[in-house]
Amino acid sequence: MTVVDLASRRPLTSLPLDAYVPGVAHAVSADWGPSIAALAAQIGQGSGADLQVTVADEWARYWIFIVPEGVSRLEELQALAATRFEALFGVSTQGWCMLADWRATGAILVCALPEKLVNALQAAGLKGWRVRSIQPSAVRLLGAFARQIPDECWVAVYGRHGVLLARVAQGEVVHVRRHPLSKVIDVERLEDLLEAEILRLGGEAPPVLCVLGIEPPLEPDSKLAGMRLLMLQQNEEAGRTVRSEAGTLALQGVRG
Repeated sequence: MTVVDLASRRPLTSLPLDAYVPGVAHAVSADWGPSIAALAAQIGQGSGADLQVTVADEWARYWIFIVPEGVSRLEELQALAATRFEALFGVSTQGWCMLADWRATGAILVCALPEKLVNALQAAGLKGWRVRSIQPSAVRLLGAFARQIPDECWVAVYGRHGVLLARVAQGEVVHVRRHPLSKVIDVERLEDLLEAEILRLGGEAPPVLCVLGIEPPLEPDSKLAGMRLLMLQQNEEAGRTVRSEAGTLALQGVRG
């Protein structure tokens, strides 16, 4: 979990949650109190400034939901997305905070975080800080680099314990799958995973692979699974594209 002061864009702390969360293997029922207390101790007293909290992808669940034609009521969309979640992950959505851009049509990226974690962060107060947004790492990175991501590509988002692979078509995320890993992925393993996902979707691979997050040793402008490698660079403008309401879990697509 990483906490950033939004005004200065200054990271305040980065905390490995698995060292602080009892029952870590069961994200929905885990006691998040120790992790929030550790965060508060590390960031210290605030003066009413806004915080941006980023949660590791290992605590999140990602999937694509196809919005049916003629369905627009929020309750109905969420019920259908929950059914899809249960089919994919084999568990109920009870205990998960599930959000997406419900106004969108077609294929939309949906994410869920443990409800207890979101509620604990929102209620913590964190000594004078305001929690402005809570997002999993891949969503944060996709939003931050949105303007640099091509309309046709694969995106590999690396984390400490896995890699999330997303297919972008016509500027929208149309397929996503996270692969948990016990160590930082190497180039050969990444290529194997990409080729398997390309076969799963069918059709030809796009010309570009974008890489974000904790990267393996990759040479810029080299090729992987037949795709040209694009190493995206953070800049001031891109870093400010993510917006959200206070106290909410903001979830935005690649195009925000």
